[in-house]
Amino acid sequence: MADVYRAPLDDMRFVLNELVDLDRLTEVEAFKTATPDLVDQVLQSAARFAEEVVGPLNQIGDQQGVRLENGVVRMPDGFITNMLTRVGPQSTATPNMEVRDFLGR
Repeated sequence: MADVYRAPLDDMRFVLNELVDLDRLTEVEAFKTATPDLVDQVLQSAARFAEEVVGPLNQIGDQQGVRLENGVVRMPDGFITNMLTRVGPQSTATPNMEVRDFLGR
């Protein structure tokens, strides 16, 4: 069984609080709204996304890789479908669409 990814939240918090000095950073106008609670919520949400969405795709991504078929880039099975569940119903993307169409390029 493959290892399960766990985001290193304690390490991220250490970097932000001890090395970056988040409290001091919030003195800069552009970062005034970056309260410790808000930053922690963002870290937790990013960790949950990495653990629940990206992490499980690692093994299949390693096995299948990205393919170039007739000039079209194909993502490994599950990548576009999982992204669609996170983008929401407002997306016009479909599981079989080309990556460049999904990205709007």
